[in-house]
Amino acid sequence: MKPLTERQKAVLAYIERFTGVNGYPPTVRETAAHFKISPKGAQDHIAAIAKKGYITRSRKARAITVCAGEAG
Repeated sequence: MKPLTERQKAVLAYIERFTGVNGYPPTVRETAAHFKISPKGAQDHIAAIAKKGYITRSRKARAITVCAGEAG
């Protein structure tokens, strides 16, 4: 797997924390609001994390799954 940038690590950690607390992953808009970035920016970070293999996604809402043992 390719390494994540510092921002991507922060987004992944946020997704893990949010999922642990709530039992479901955050939306792109929730992620954007948390980092005070645009939804497009959040979408780009999430897509990059998925491309690097740290998460899997589907087209459904809140359909992000962290790949076990891969987050750092």
